[in-house]
Amino acid sequence: MRPFAGAPRRPGRYTRTLLGAAATGTLLAGCTSSAGLRDAGPAPSVSVRAIPSPLWPSYTPLPRSGKPNDYLDATSPPVPHFTVPPGGLKHVSPAQLLAADPDLPHALRYWAQHCRKPDCRLHPPAYPDLIGGGRTVLLLNFEFNGYTTLTGYVASGDSVRSVLDYSGEKVRVGTVGRDLVVEESGDSHKTTRYRWNGEQLAPVRLDSPPPVRTP
Repeated sequence: MRPFAGAPRRPGRYTRTLLGAAATGTLLAGCTSSAGLRDAGPAPSVSVRAIPSPLWPSYTPLPRSGKPNDYLDATSPPVPHFTVPPGGLKHVSPAQLLAADPDLPHALRYWAQHCRKPDCRLHPPAYPDLIGGGRTVLLLNFEFNGYTTLTGYVASGDSVRSVLDYSGEKVRVGTVGRDLVVEESGDSHKTTRYRWNGEQLAPVRLDSPPPVRTP
C-alpha cells in the first residue's frame, strides 16, 4: 500500500548512513574544538635484550642419540681425592677433574678420560668472570651422544667444588656481564640465566639486569 499524501517518508539505508556520518562528524568537531590535542609526555623507553657473548664461538652441536642425563644438583661438597695444583684452576686437567667428580654419571666420568669416538668431545676449558674479585670459575663443556654436560667449579685453597651442573641437548653458552646464559634448542627450546649468589651459580629471571661491575 502506498503511503497517504503528506505522510513523512522513512529515510532509506543510504540516507540514514549519511545522517549518521554527519552527526558523528559534528560530534568529533565539537570534541576537537573543546579538547584539542594534548602532549602525553615522552614515550617509554624500549629495553633491548642483551645478546650473550659466546664462550665457544666455533661450537656446533653434535647429533642427538640416546637419552639425556638431566642432573641439576645445587651446592656440592669438595671433589674428594682431588687437589688443585699451585697454579690454580687454570692448571687443572679438565678430564681428570670430571673423572674425579662423584656427582657425575659413571659413563660420563669414564668417557671424559677415554673419549676416542666421534660422538664425544671435551671442549677447551673456559674461565669467565662470573664472581669478580679475582676469583676464577672453571667452566667445562663435555658432549656425549648428542647431549652436553656443562659443569662449573671454584677452588677454595687446594680443594675444588662444583657450583653448576647442567645437562641438555644442543646447548649454547654465553655471558652477559657476570651472568651465564645457557640456551638449549633440543626438543624444547629454553634459556636459563645463572648468577653467582655467594655459594653457587643460581638461576635468575631472564629480564634481570646484569650486576654492575665495581672496580
